[in-house]
Amino acid sequence: MRRFAVVFPVRPFSFLQVSCGELVIVFHNDTLNSHQDWWVGEVIHVVGSARGPEPSMFQIACIDTGIIRMVNADLVIDKIKPPAPQQKSKSPIQESLGGNEPL
Repeated sequence: MRRFAVVFPVRPFSFLQVSCGELVIVFHNDTLNSHQDWWVGEVIHVVGSARGPEPSMFQIACIDTGIIRMVNADLVIDKIKPPAPQQKSKSPIQESLGGNEPL
């Protein structure tokens, strides 16, 4: 049985750019599931720090299980960027007519 390790580039203070609605990669921080090092979730709520606007905790819903967890901000590894939107190409008929509206 092979085990593969996934290495993420950990940038210091990457949690400062995280906002609600974004997908993030989070270090797993419980001993019950020690075989899983990380998980992916969607940020539901950002809890600010008492001393400034920086986030100190996140409320994150796991995309696999749906479990909502309160997570310390420093356990967030990075955010996942959504794919770039693809532009719809015009059909040859639309190009010949010069119209921008879909038929």
